Amino acid sequence: MSTKGFSVGSALIDNGKMAVLYGLGTALLGLLWWPLGLVYLLYSLFSLLIFIATLCPYCYRSTAQSCPSGYHLLTARFFPPRPDRTFARQFRLNIALMLPVWFAPPLGGLVLLLSRFSWLALALLALFCVVAFVILPYISNQHSCKDCENASQCPWRRGKSLPAS
Repeated sequence: MSTKGFSVGSALIDNGKMAVLYGLGTALLGLLWWPLGLVYLLYSLFSLLIFIATLCPYCYRSTAQSCPSGYHLLTARFFPPRPDRTFARQFRLNIALMLPVWFAPPLGGLVLLLSRFSWLALALLALFCVVAFVILPYISNQHSCKDCENASQCPWRRGKSLPAS
């Protein structure tokens, strides 16, 4: 079995980008109402666990012990491989679960800016959007998705493999 793709460094990159996203979202929604920031953080962590439990067992990298995020370490122990569905189907089912993580902070930030403008809120909103919709996809394309065996099935990649670099 290949372990290409996993290292402590790759896990730090993959999980670090999500930690930044969760931190910015928590800060932004916390400015709107501090319990909302806490709810967002808890939801983000819960949805990540559900994502791992319901997607990773269908992923080649999990069974090959080569997940760049290191999630295969959890799935190998708690969530055995499930060959009864395709990765693409599972990925699509999990998109709705992750939508609040990506879109609640910008919506909350807009409400915050319209109700009580602050430069801090504007800066957090802009930073969240740049991280979530520019930097994170770029890092994913160059790192996590780069040599992914699921590229042909991945709805996000639309079945396209990345060009060789």
